[in-house]
Amino acid sequence: MEKELTIIIKGVGIPTHYKGYKYLSEGISMVIEDRELLGAVTKELYPAIAQMNNTSPKSVEKAIRHAITTAWMRSDTETIEDLFYNTRYGYIKKPTNREFIAVIAEKLRTQRKAS
Repeated sequence: MEKELTIIIKGVGIPTHYKGYKYLSEGISMVIEDRELLGAVTKELYPAIAQMNNTSPKSVEKAIRHAITTAWMRSDTETIEDLFYNTRYGYIKKPTNREFIAVIAEKLRTQRKAS
C-alpha cells in the first residue's frame, strides 16, 4: 500500500522534500485505516500528524495546502486528471486538503479491496 501511495503522491507532482508530502502520506494512510478521520480533519487528523512530527496542527495544514497548490501550479499530469476530473462541470479544480486526502485514500482503499 505504501508503494502505491508514494506513486500517486509523486504522480500528482508533489516534491518529496516538501513537509506536506510527508504529512499527506501519513494522513492518507491514517484515513485508509479510519475513514471517520475525514469528518474531523482539523480536530483529530492534523493534531495526530503534528504530534508524530513535533509540530503544530496549523503547520501541518499549511504544509499540506502548500504541497497541493504547488502540484496544481506545476503539474499537468494524467494522474491529476484521472483523480480529480469533475465530470459534472468538466474541469479540474484544485481540491481542498480534505478532498485531496479523501480521493486518494478512497482510491487506495478500493485497490486494496480488489486485490
